[in-house]
Amino acid sequence: MRRGGLVRRPEASARHATVVTVTVDPADQWPPTSLSHRTPSEAINYEVAREVYSRLIALCSAAVAAEETKPEPDQRRIAEFVAQSAAWIAARRQLDPDDTEAITAVLRDLAPLARRAYDQS
Repeated sequence: MRRGGLVRRPEASARHATVVTVTVDPADQWPPTSLSHRTPSEAINYEVAREVYSRLIALCSAAVAAEETKPEPDQRRIAEFVAQSAAWIAARRQLDPDDTEAITAVLRDLAPLARRAYDQS
């Protein structure tokens, strides 16, 4: 049917209809809704703490890759690195933007560890 210069073809839209379902883990949504009441400094500390975990995870991944390139990789060490990486991933996911004590602990205790490990790699 033609109206005002447009051709309407309802069957065309029915042919190309696609339904997409996307599931997002609420822990992975960004920005977390609870950051909206934080000061910029508190929000930055939270982001930096998450980045510390990300760097530790990356270091574990690099260690696994390095071990796997050896002629005889130590499977026990690989399993340890994978387990440690999974622990860092879980800790990052559980980090609550409202838990300033936990964020401070990450920045105080784990950031220097991540920095030293990165400097040595």
